[in-house]
Amino acid sequence: MKWVTNIVLLLLVIVFIGAGVLLRVDNPDPVSVRFLNFESPSIPVFWWLLGSLLAGVGVGFALAFVGFLRGKYTERQLRRELNLNKEELHRIRTLSLHD
Repeated sequence: MKWVTNIVLLLLVIVFIGAGVLLRVDNPDPVSVRFLNFESPSIPVFWWLLGSLLAGVGVGFALAFVGFLRGKYTERQLRRELNLNKEELHRIRTLSLHD
């Protein structure tokens, strides 16, 4: 079953590379982006799209990493609380046996 996943992944990579090559070939004209008073240098559309894709991937990874760290922090707190509860339960059980 893993080979099916590998083939599908390979096909997706080929499709995305093919789309990138077509985008690069079909859009050789340089464009500049204007935002408020800032105007960027003129570069082909492909590079703008590639840059925005990479920026989006970077932001996505950063947000996922923040969520991962938050989960690890919560896990550490819960483990600490669990250990305290286990110690208290052990203490209560030993107290009731000695009385």
